[in-house]
Amino acid sequence: EATSVAAEVGASSPLIASPTPTAVWQGGVLLRGVAMTEEDQQTPSLLTSYLPKFVCAAVVFYAVLGWINSRAAAAKAKTKKEEEEEIPYPPPFNDKQDMTVEELAKFDGSDLKKPLLLCCNGVIYDVGEGKDYYGKGGPYSFLAGRDGTVSLGKMSFDRKYVGVRDRSELSSDEMAVVLEWESKYQAKYPVVGKLLD
Repeated sequence: EATSVAAEVGASSPLIASPTPTAVWQGGVLLRGVAMTEEDQQTPSLLTSYLPKFVCAAVVFYAVLGWINSRAAAAKAKTKKEEEEEIPYPPPFNDKQDMTVEELAKFDGSDLKKPLLLCCNGVIYDVGEGKDYYGKGGPYSFLAGRDGTVSLGKMSFDRKYVGVRDRSELSSDEMAVVLEWESKYQAKYPVVGKLLD
């Protein structure tokens, strides 16, 4: 049973200050507080008002972001597949032939109808089967149609070493690396001929 004590404390009590105070006995305990007016009860807080909107906006944002990412991934996969289909293997170099630097440069992969050649340690190889490495867009495409001896020995992508014919640029350790590359080329690719001085 709750009994109001507003009358007992008097109109001058702090409990009677605006907004409307309450002080009730309930279960033998005096409870004090401020009663909410009907207007207060009907006015939602900012958090209550905007939280559903924020949640909705976040859901929409992540849904759109996921859709964009999936489309981008699909487009990238499609582009890669098209590139693989569009770049055929170059024709083989059927005849054995020694070449000059100028002649070798004609087989740099820019013309897909021509064989793909490179030189390592004075020997020219048909690397058409390795078009993914030496062909257009490949990581070693800069070696195609060139003497790559010094570049391979130094394991360098620096273009200043491509086409260098002076082996004195190489240390004994770097020359050993060249011989390793030469062994790999001999095992994997057909020999076309020698690079003429």
